[in-house]
Amino acid sequence: MSGSSALPEKEMLKWQSISGQDILERFGMTEIGMGLSNLYDKRVPGKVGYPLPGVESALLDIENL
Repeated sequence: MSGSSALPEKEMLKWQSISGQDILERFGMTEIGMGLSNLYDKRVPGKVGYPLPGVESALLDIENL
């Protein structure tokens, strides 16, 4: 598992070639508990995933609020 930010695609592919395993990326484990996660069968390299059930997410530009 990789958390807190998206693992660079190059590193993800290198890990897969060495181990034969996929890495599951997630975001928010320390800050909010489990908030976003890639799905087991739908991983997107360079992304931290989708909001989990019951979680809403938004990107905000706090400098322009």
